[in-house]
Amino acid sequence: MVRLCDGLTTELLSREIMGYNIHVFCRNIDRSGWAYISQFAKDLASDGPKAFYQTVFAVKLDTSKTVMRFAHEQHSEVDEGMKARMDAGGVIEGDTDAGGRDGATAFVDAMALVDATVLDAGARVDTGPSVDAAPVFVQVQRKVPGTANPWLAGVPDGGTAAAGDMAPQQSPVLVGAVWPGLRLVFRATGGVHFQAGTVGTSPDGGGSAGFGMHGAENGLSGVRTPWNGLLGVFVGPDDPRDKGSPPAALDFSSAQATMFETLAPELRQVFFVGDGLTGTGDGKPQVFTVPAGATRLFVGPSDGSGWFNNVGEFDVTVSPL
Repeated sequence: MVRLCDGLTTELLSREIMGYNIHVFCRNIDRSGWAYISQFAKDLASDGPKAFYQTVFAVKLDTSKTVMRFAHEQHSEVDEGMKARMDAGGVIEGDTDAGGRDGATAFVDAMALVDATVLDAGARVDTGPSVDAAPVFVQVQRKVPGTANPWLAGVPDGGTAAAGDMAPQQSPVLVGAVWPGLRLVFRATGGVHFQAGTVGTSPDGGGSAGFGMHGAENGLSGVRTPWNGLLGVFVGPDDPRDKGSPPAALDFSSAQATMFETLAPELRQVFFVGDGLTGTGDGKPQVFTVPAGATRLFVGPSDGSGWFNNVGEFDVTVSPL
């Protein structure tokens, strides 16, 4: 399943279970928010029915990873024969996967679906076990304008920051949905300037612009960082202004401080991203770990106040490690 707003991909049914031959139906008046998927693939090696041949799954489209075996079609001799041969694990006896596991073991390992009932066509199930499948972060590319103020991250439209910045006009750029423990790498190019003038040559910032401190604001920490550099911040699903005191400010006010190999910022703690490498334009990719409670990642350039008159932009690519 791919969420169109941010590209987040969640695997709901393992490829070990589902073939490429499927039907998908989402026009469900009585059960909105569900998709129905039928499997009718055959095993290419034996030309016989694949495990879960003619099975209908109900898949909940809310990233909860809830998958239920909804029905089993029975309208041919092949279907009846297959049903008779299905074992307690819900797969065809004797079937093995590429690793030599029996079908039931492969099924449980791949889906953690323990309901073994084989349902007649038309049966209804309102609850069911969840699939133990982790969401997948898909590489994303973003244009980040110089006017994107990191201290408006997660702030609803109409919210303000110092010197006249306002959401959404000066909001930072949403990279996408994230989750705790996810490790990300960045690659950024381009340049910005904190006021009208010649833009910088690197997302590492600094140079003649020097370093500076922006204090805590809107529930987000302060940070000491090179001016005109690329910053990031992880926030949760709610307005950060309602979450109490912000974390301590991180200090990136020297070239050495920006050359870290790994960084694990706290929730709502603004951090330096730069070009994503340990050096300026070269070096190892720096690895950033998503903190507990985080659901969103925002990025924007560093400035002292008033992003509304900034110029330039960054091209930013964020990838899972």
